[in-house]
Amino acid sequence: MYNFLNLDEETRKQMTNEINWAIENNQLYYSKRFLENMREKWQSLFIEAAKSHAEHWLAFQIEDNLMLKGFEIAKKPKGGYTTKHVPETASETLSSGQFNRYYIIGLCQRALAEGNKFVEIYRAKESTNSRFESESLVGKKIDATKLITELRNLESSLRSDLLKPNSGLSVRLIA
Repeated sequence: MYNFLNLDEETRKQMTNEINWAIENNQLYYSKRFLENMREKWQSLFIEAAKSHAEHWLAFQIEDNLMLKGFEIAKKPKGGYTTKHVPETASETLSSGQFNRYYIIGLCQRALAEGNKFVEIYRAKESTNSRFESESLVGKKIDATKLITELRNLESSLRSDLLKPNSGLSVRLIA
């Protein structure tokens, strides 16, 4: 589980606003592993998580509501395709990454509203095998406006170093 240092009522409000913006602007991420007709369920659960819960609750809801496929088609290394089980960690990876995405955007919005131009990257989730690239970002101050621009866009958010699966990184307000 993540330790979101600034996850309070104000940050949750900003997160919820951003999720609604993303829905309206077709920038919310929908997993290819979702079963058909799960978009609205994902939206409502995600908003509820932002308002009152966290990423672990959201992962449980994905599982409890049977939102993910059991199997997926995957490319073989030497060519061709095969059918394989969706990883057991898929709901946790999805919910952690997307909850963190909107936590970061919401916190950046909050920082700017409070007159702070920068936020600081920190390790929000312990990792037994953290990547060098992730560790090199810890402690770095980053421009909140630029980070909002990067993470609001669905395509660029998928390439963000902060949101690499299992990086465990997030941001916090600078005192």
